[in-house]
Amino acid sequence: MPRFAVLAAVLASTISAEPLTPKIANIIPPDARLVIGIDFVRYHQSALEGIYPALLDSRISDALGEEGAGQVSQIVVIESAPGSHRESMIIAIGPAVGHLAGLRANLAGSDFGGTFAPLDASTAVLGDTESVQHAVAGRQGTAQQNEVAAAARRMSERYDNWFVAIRPFEGLAAGQPVAGALKYRSAFVGLVESVSGGIRIGALDDVGLEVTVKNADDAVALAGLARWVPGLIQMKAPGSFESGMADLAENILVVPAGRNIFVSFTLDETRLRDLLSHRTREQ
Repeated sequence: MPRFAVLAAVLASTISAEPLTPKIANIIPPDARLVIGIDFVRYHQSALEGIYPALLDSRISDALGEEGAGQVSQIVVIESAPGSHRESMIIAIGPAVGHLAGLRANLAGSDFGGTFAPLDASTAVLGDTESVQHAVAGRQGTAQQNEVAAAARRMSERYDNWFVAIRPFEGLAAGQPVAGALKYRSAFVGLVESVSGGIRIGALDDVGLEVTVKNADDAVALAGLARWVPGLIQMKAPGSFESGMADLAENILVVPAGRNIFVSFTLDETRLRDLLSHRTREQ
């Protein structure tokens, strides 16, 4: 699943997804740069599913087979730092997923040189062999969670779909050609230290973001810009679908606090469905 498609899906009732257990959080390595949690059951109830579909990774489908893939209710995707040469690790959660993974483990992984292993009756992990071995060891251990894992668990307690990204601009800039010493580019790449957030799905979808930057002055400046993002979107493409999406954002709140910026807004599911229906009629 492409990274940006997943992020779009993540940023899509009062009953929320099950938060990460400490043992599952222990699987997240300290050098993880991106952790994403998707509750397929909750997300499929939202109009956002028709706009930004969340699809199960084909490797999980191939590894579990049709029966097992249909039982996956949640996944956690973990990506390490650029240059680590490690495959994305995917934790699949659902009734009997781990049991089925154990039955089919020898059939999985051949197409991408990785490993598929059960962690317990309802949980399985897919990734490169070394990462999966560490995951199994971490699942069985009681080591204190690192900062990335703690942030992921906090997001999972607040939201149905969520993410944690560490120094995200560094990942976006990775591999780009650099001509000379681009000091402003370098400063910008290092501006954001982390971004986390997610969505709790209901009649009104509650969306939240937490951004941590280098210093308080940068937080105030970035918060000032963030307040006008919907307007910038609509000014750039006033007749676009994205402009219509921006118009649905209500109760927008942007608050700088020290090095942090807290952003929240709501999306009305009824208006989302109307927008999706209008888009479908135009196609």
